[in-house]
Amino acid sequence: NASIESLQECTSVIFQSGEMAHIGHSAQRGVITDFAARNGFKIIRETSEWHNLNHYPTLMDIVDRDQHMPLLIFSEKSFNMDSCAWSDLKKSLMVHQAPIYFCLENKKFAP
Repeated sequence: NASIESLQECTSVIFQSGEMAHIGHSAQRGVITDFAARNGFKIIRETSEWHNLNHYPTLMDIVDRDQHMPLLIFSEKSFNMDSCAWSDLKKSLMVHQAPIYFCLENKKFAP
């Protein structure tokens, strides 16, 4: 295991929506924390996305403010991939300079 000093800092994002609306914050946090530990990340900020909106204000703020901060998002299944909101968010995620991971699926965002 990597020492604490060598862990890459990241932001975690809990999102209780879509197909994952029934998975509470505590369970999501557990999955993200486990993913971080297994993959050399140190969570320095945890946030939660708003749901029942037609956009993703929290994620947009993160990608606009800190292009170099890796993101650990609970699950891609929290998003409606057919929505205009996802299409707009995806454009921002595509230009984000740090890696973005969906922890439940154990995969890197790749458009």
